[in-house]
Amino acid sequence: MAFHLLSRPYFMILIITLWSQNSDGSLYPKFEACEPNTCSNNQTISYPFYIEGIQEPFCGYPGFGLSCGNDGFPFLNMSNAKYMIHQIFYNNSLRVSNAVFSRSNTRSCFPRTPNLTLSDTRLALAPNQRELFLLFGCDLHEGLQEHIIGCSEENKTGSVVAMNRENQNLGFALMNCKGGVVNVTVEDEEGGIQEALRRGFLLNWTVSDCNKCKNSGGKCGFDTDIFSFRCYCPHDTHARHCSQEKSGNSVVILATDLSIKLEDESLVAVKVLKELKGNGEEFINEVASISRTSHVNIVTLIGFCFEKSKKALVYEFMANGSLEKFIFETNNLTGDYQLNCEMLYQIAVGVGRGLEYLHRGCSTRIFHFDIKPHNILLDENFFPKISDFGLAKICPRNESVYCRNIGVVSHKSDVYSYGMMVLEMVGGRKNINVEVDCTNEIYFPYWIYKRLELNQELALRNVINESDRDIIKKMVLVSLWCIQTDPSDRPTMHRVVEMLEGNVETIQVPPKPFLSSPSISPRTSPSH
Repeated sequence: MAFHLLSRPYFMILIITLWSQNSDGSLYPKFEACEPNTCSNNQTISYPFYIEGIQEPFCGYPGFGLSCGNDGFPFLNMSNAKYMIHQIFYNNSLRVSNAVFSRSNTRSCFPRTPNLTLSDTRLALAPNQRELFLLFGCDLHEGLQEHIIGCSEENKTGSVVAMNRENQNLGFALMNCKGGVVNVTVEDEEGGIQEALRRGFLLNWTVSDCNKCKNSGGKCGFDTDIFSFRCYCPHDTHARHCSQEKSGNSVVILATDLSIKLEDESLVAVKVLKELKGNGEEFINEVASISRTSHVNIVTLIGFCFEKSKKALVYEFMANGSLEKFIFETNNLTGDYQLNCEMLYQIAVGVGRGLEYLHRGCSTRIFHFDIKPHNILLDENFFPKISDFGLAKICPRNESVYCRNIGVVSHKSDVYSYGMMVLEMVGGRKNINVEVDCTNEIYFPYWIYKRLELNQELALRNVINESDRDIIKKMVLVSLWCIQTDPSDRPTMHRVVEMLEGNVETIQVPPKPFLSSPSISPRTSPSH
């Protein structure tokens, strides 16, 4: 669906009143709740971390809950062991050490601690950390004594030896230490191994960027109901950063194009509806459906206005426009503006999460009915958001429902459109014109399925390494499941996101999703 613009020069004054959730002037409760806090060592704890039992979980990221130790230091539970946090650097890193080493000396007895595993977390070892081996139950052989750091807690007699991988005596120690081996990490070995163990090592974390929210006066958090980053502002919640508009103030803007500036210099996008269809049903649909949503992958409706037959919707401005202009080969974009495989994958996952939210995250189920590249908008970082709810239907939370002028429909119609869109993304075309040596148009899903069936190279653009091949194959397999002819064979959007985020080897090749090879791609589902 395109924006409707007037055919002659036209100026319209839009007066929009933006109401906040707290018109009495009080602060938003989550904004107040997410004040930074501290254990008794004066170390500030804020997003993505939170102190369990003191700060609310929505003030931090899932899995980043900390506890306060008796010595005043915060600690993090990882791999069934306590890790003391010496310092948090809010540039996405922190220094930690295993608590058993925090007060160690040459007379300390150490328990066998579990090896640290980070594979299922958003934490990772910082670059250039060093690996050490702690060997338990060692006898006092010559060549091992200088490496002893304490005794084994199990029997109080066997020694614990620490060595790095480069030590020439490591092999000898492995044969003579009978109590097992534990891998530990240190940042460096300055001051000796005992001091290095006390000082610990650096971890990096990967979560949503908090800077835009903080710089706009907000406090960062996370909504586990929609599994998305949230910016808690003085009067409400936003997806990325706080609005500069005051509660209840009118904003006067002069609209001559689709993107304009408010008085505070922030950009917005205006969609003007000139000729309304069905007694304004499109306008009503858009306002009624999108105003019920709050998700990082759904475009934000800032406000709306109307005068007689003229109506306008005001949205957040998305700097890169629609996905459509970035994926089709006919657009002739330069290299700087082409999307690589990882970016295409992240966009597909983002749109999938947005659709999953519409289907099961809202108080009522919303069917979009118009998922296509043109209706996926990209911000300055190519973060995707679903837009254009003119055809959307708000339906009760059952599997399918009868909607006027459509008949019996279900969320599987959106699943089908999503699958077709992802195929267009990986193919860089509108599902036609694949084989250059053939003058007839070839239906792209048919062509790509035949390649998979024959175990042939997919031979798609922008694939430069094995990781790209896996990403594209995963997107193709998932999209072919989505466009199955029988709606009952199509996965839910929740399952779609699971498959996209999982291992490509676990995704089975779906049945052939069509009965024949049509010459053009249908945009809508062949069955509801």
